Amino acid sequence: MGMRFMRPLVVVTLAMVSALAASATAHHSFAAEYDQAKPIHIEGIVTRLGLRNPHAVLEVASRDASGAAITWAFEMGAPGVLTRRLGWSVDSVKAGDRVTVEAAPAR
Repeated sequence: MGMRFMRPLVVVTLAMVSALAASATAHHSFAAEYDQAKPIHIEGIVTRLGLRNPHAVLEVASRDASGAAITWAFEMGAPGVLTRRLGWSVDSVKAGDRVTVEAAPAR
């Protein structure tokens, strides 16, 4: 992939912790769009973090069991919420970082 692995393992929890889920409820129902009963665990390399309204998006490149390349796109909370409640910034996760993502898949 040609990406450098200079940063330590970054763990990103995208299951919309209760604080984020509460703020998203006014916009749309988390439970209606995502299945919390079937959490997924993805390990891969960040290709992009988009901190743009209305939702931040994290793209991660990984491989499936057969070794085929897969790109995942994870929708997160609003950038302002990630900044105020979790302290995120444009430097929190960079392209090339190895991450572990725990998320609720779309229904």
